[in-house]
Amino acid sequence: MENKEITEFIDRRKLMKFDDEVEEALSSISQIEKIEVDEAYATVRERMQKNMHFHRFLNQVQRVAAILFIPLLIGSLWYMASNKKAEKTFASSIYTTKSPIGMRSILTLPDSSKVWLNSGSTLSYSIPFTKSNRRVAIKGEAYFEVSKIHGSSFFVNSANLEVKVLGTKFNFKAYNDEKRTEVFLDEGKVELYPSKNGEKDIKDKVVIEPGTRAIVDNANGHIITSIENTEKFTAWRKGMMIFDNTSFGEVAKQLERWYGTEIIVRDPVVYKYKITTKFKDETLKDVLEMLEISSPIKIRYKPNVLDPITNQIKIKSKIIIEKK
Repeated sequence: MENKEITEFIDRRKLMKFDDEVEEALSSISQIEKIEVDEAYATVRERMQKNMHFHRFLNQVQRVAAILFIPLLIGSLWYMASNKKAEKTFASSIYTTKSPIGMRSILTLPDSSKVWLNSGSTLSYSIPFTKSNRRVAIKGEAYFEVSKIHGSSFFVNSANLEVKVLGTKFNFKAYNDEKRTEVFLDEGKVELYPSKNGEKDIKDKVVIEPGTRAIVDNANGHIITSIENTEKFTAWRKGMMIFDNTSFGEVAKQLERWYGTEIIVRDPVVYKYKITTKFKDETLKDVLEMLEISSPIKIRYKPNVLDPITNQIKIKSKIIIEKK
């Protein structure tokens, strides 16, 4: 071959080789594009599936949250209601104090009124104790010195009687085991309202003056009044017991409350005996000896029996009374 032909042959070979390389390159690019598209599609599909799973999960969470929210809401409402009820209960709570058996107590109320409580007596009042709510309840016996506040009445309640006062001094006796309630007015003026079935009867109101003793029949609310000696009904505040022609039955009750003992009368005739005497800060033994000397009675005293381990009273003391 001539040089020219050889040169042309070589050029054609190079061109064919180049075409093959280009075709191979294009094929590779096509495959790469296909691979990238497939991968991209797979990636997008995977993400979509993940999103679908996420949305399904989110929907389930929302459903569960909705289900849980209902009892949570109910619980919250109940808690709020309970708190309001507790606040209301606290706002209207009752304060109660009791004088121990064999002792007398004195206390000052929030309005500066003073109250003396006899042995075993209980006083209660609601808190807050304000100008518009000066009301107390008594079980037992108490002496009141009520502070006078303009435009504010003071009330004392028992199971069978309500006493309305402004500023005064009086003795109130209301034991649950007795058939009558007593009020003795020392100073000032009070209004008495017998209670029937827990409600006061306004039409049966009785107003008493100083030195007056009012006795209320607990069964029918009937009130009788009499003029009495002040000291007889108020001396207990000073540790004194005064009996003025008092039946032995009444004396026995007072001794039981005063000393925390039990009195057993074997002969009913003894209840009819009348006692006139005074005791001041005497021991139970001294009182019994004086009664036995001054009355036709015979007394046997059985003291308290203490528990040897706790040293607490196991058997309460007893007083057995018989006629001589």
